[in-house]
Amino acid sequence: MKLRRMIIALATALLALRVAAQPMASPPAHLKIDYVFLIDVSGSMKGMAGHPNIFPAVKNAIAGFIAKLDPGTTVYFVPFAERVREIRPFALHGPSEVAEATAYLNTLDADGLNTAIYNSIRDLMDYMKGRRPTPEQAAANPLIILVYTDGDDNVSQGLTLESILKEYNLRRGSHDWIFYTELGLPQNPQKAATFSRFDNALYVAERPGEIRPITVIEARLPFMNFGNVLETQSPERDQQFVVRGTQRLPANFSLRVEPNFDKLRSAGVLADIEPERLPVTEKKVKLKLTLSNVENLAHGVYKGKLAVTPSDPLVIVVPDDISAEFSYEPPKKIVISAAPGEHLPIDLGDVAPDRTATAHLRIAADEEARSVKIPVTFHIADFTGNPARLALGSAVYIDGQRGKRDGAIAAPSEVTFVIQPPPNVPVGDYSGTIDISAPGAQLSYEGGSPTGATLQIPWRFHIPPPPTPWWVWAIVVLVAISAILLLVYVATRPPRFSDLQLQMLKPRHGTIDLSGLSKKSFGPSSSDLTDSKADFSIVARKRDGGGVDALIETESNDVKLQRRGRNVDIFQQEELHAGDVIVVDQYELRVESTALNEA
Repeated sequence: MKLRRMIIALATALLALRVAAQPMASPPAHLKIDYVFLIDVSGSMKGMAGHPNIFPAVKNAIAGFIAKLDPGTTVYFVPFAERVREIRPFALHGPSEVAEATAYLNTLDADGLNTAIYNSIRDLMDYMKGRRPTPEQAAANPLIILVYTDGDDNVSQGLTLESILKEYNLRRGSHDWIFYTELGLPQNPQKAATFSRFDNALYVAERPGEIRPITVIEARLPFMNFGNVLETQSPERDQQFVVRGTQRLPANFSLRVEPNFDKLRSAGVLADIEPERLPVTEKKVKLKLTLSNVENLAHGVYKGKLAVTPSDPLVIVVPDDISAEFSYEPPKKIVISAAPGEHLPIDLGDVAPDRTATAHLRIAADEEARSVKIPVTFHIADFTGNPARLALGSAVYIDGQRGKRDGAIAAPSEVTFVIQPPPNVPVGDYSGTIDISAPGAQLSYEGGSPTGATLQIPWRFHIPPPPTPWWVWAIVVLVAISAILLLVYVATRPPRFSDLQLQMLKPRHGTIDLSGLSKKSFGPSSSDLTDSKADFSIVARKRDGGGVDALIETESNDVKLQRRGRNVDIFQQEELHAGDVIVVDQYELRVESTALNEA
């Protein structure tokens, strides 16, 4: 389990770095720096017993400082008088948490009667032991403890300043600091001498009514790897120093960086870091490592420290001993390639849910890498912009083992990358990376240039829309056929009258309705007006430009047509108008319609 956590932490760090131009043999350790404010709340802090009222200034200094911290920082308020009142942590994720912490700070009241500084420091150490139980956790989570008091300890039994500093020095994390501020007390040379005997402990005595602004400088990278010095002469690496505080540093402030590699001195090799002194601008700075007298330097990996010393001794630098490493040996090369017929980066195209797609990575090592059996580690990561956050352990994994996102092998070998999307995964493009690390080696794509000890291989696949069910296609076909038939019917059906009626004028009143008909016949050969001597028909005809005309058709001279009192001859066929009167024997029929033209 511990090995798995180490691999995951390694891969997470690699993903954050995005495999830039700097070769790294190991990932930089991440330091989460938190701050503890041990605040004296005895009555003298707000002016009792002739002391100046320093309490508001202390609150303002702390409030201004925590407003400058990075999101994710935790601050601890530890008010104490005759004992620790309460330890209150606040995780500062954003402005609302900063406001909440500041509001709590402003509620503190200096109403205590005694000052138990040493007991309070011990209680704080016991409390933090529960939050950082192991040395590794303490090293990864440094604490900057800032003590504010305006009096000497007058309660703690069996403890002295020296004894509590000894205990603190034994129990503190490797990057912890304690900054002990006395407010309004005379400078005490004995206390200053006691503090000087311990690492990462500072003492300052402020004049009455004054408080020194808090200034802490955080080194972004507590670990720096300069790669292979035998391969790259005078390698350069980026570092960044971030200032925490409410006031700017003086223009002449600088940091001195001094390399310390014990094995180099014993081999007669000099190590230099340039620049030796550098200003703090919060921009990235380049540190260059140069070795001299390397003729007899043995091949291998060399580890040491870069000691960082501020020009102002009361400014804290965390960490002030940056871990450093470089190798001095023939380069070890490991090449990553695709299996025959496959390509890098990995693009698996369309992958349907519940189907499996695979890609294969081949790892080839040169003789130098094989001789030391450099392990190659893998980690699969996805991008947060994917349509759905796939459960990578079950959908995307390596070596055919479901749930396996991380792995380590010895080159040469082959790794299988598997995609098996779960059911109902949203349609869209999914992508991520396979992060590969081989500490001490030069990784590269086949045919490409080395990228250092880390490499990222992008991967992507697409979830296509599900296939359309057969019954949907059947419905589409039926609808299409119906539409075609309807169009054919509309195009070929005979025209029909919309509202044509024949008003019976003689011999009786009544109406013959022809609405909806395309043709109506009258006379002896039909079923209407059978007692008349002649046959005739009323026929619908499409009108150019739309609409329907009515025609009267007959071959008998006995059928007459009257229009506005005049007789109109019918030559087999004549167009009817609204108001026309058809006369046949004893019948007179008047044409009535709103759709026909007026006579």
